[in-house]
Amino acid sequence: MDRLSDVMIFVQVVERGSLSAAADAMGMSRGVISKALARLEARLQTRLLQRTTRRLSLTEAGAAFFEKSREGLALVDAAEQAVSALRDEARGTLRVSAPASFAVTLLAPLLGAFQARYPAVQIDLDMNDRYADLVAGRIDVAIRIGMLEDSSLVARRLASCAHAIYGSPSYFRERGIPQSPEDLRNHNCLVYANYDGPHDWVLTDAAGQRHIAHVNGSMLANNSLVLREAARSGLGVSLGPAYLVRDDIAAGRLQAVLTNYAAREVPLHAVFTQRVHLLPKVRAFVDFLSDHIRSSGVMGPLPPSA
Repeated sequence: MDRLSDVMIFVQVVERGSLSAAADAMGMSRGVISKALARLEARLQTRLLQRTTRRLSLTEAGAAFFEKSREGLALVDAAEQAVSALRDEARGTLRVSAPASFAVTLLAPLLGAFQARYPAVQIDLDMNDRYADLVAGRIDVAIRIGMLEDSSLVARRLASCAHAIYGSPSYFRERGIPQSPEDLRNHNCLVYANYDGPHDWVLTDAAGQRHIAHVNGSMLANNSLVLREAARSGLGVSLGPAYLVRDDIAAGRLQAVLTNYAAREVPLHAVFTQRVHLLPKVRAFVDFLSDHIRSSGVMGPLPPSA
């Protein structure tokens, strides 16, 4: 038996007043109980119990050890109950990592509804466009846009994230609207730095032919929100997630161009460290987010009229 088992047996013996009563309560033989007590006393190198044929009593060391042992076992019970509660109900702190643009544009507006449904869950949100280390950062779930690297992480695909090429109406009035991917060479392109090959924008025409536009411009940034704001101000043209600019395009603050070409479309995943024993708070969050994305269609391409 392990050390904790010996301590539990000792506490049972003291609380029940005899080895026989403890043996009956724990479903063990009296011999197993006696050996556990002998092991415990040998390890502590002190006598804990005075045993006679008629009575059992604690030594001074035994009394002190009994009080601390009972407190320690109560803490173990409390810890198991806390884990049981986390296992059975969505509760506790949920640490989420997500790209800044996704967190600000899509995730933040949903958190109120999520916490109204799961009031025992507290959100700890880490916004970072670079992939976070889930283990080192103690992150429960991460939202990742793009191809996943091979790893031991478990991934659940939520949707495909459509992209669009956009700029401000004032910029296009001054510089003209590109009619083909090749025309982008004559424009000031605002480039997202975290994509592989950031200076190559790949577009596909209606016939399925791929066009690679080698772009350059005055800004390279690792945050899509920054590029959107720069485009709003008339600085240039950018390629970014359609969800990020959908409202701006509908309101006329931005204008989508080259809409007869399909821009890149990349997977959106929720990733976590384990599939077995997945905590309810993680499952609830991922299910909630997946349901919203599926029902809203927010990750899809811009409508043809945009």
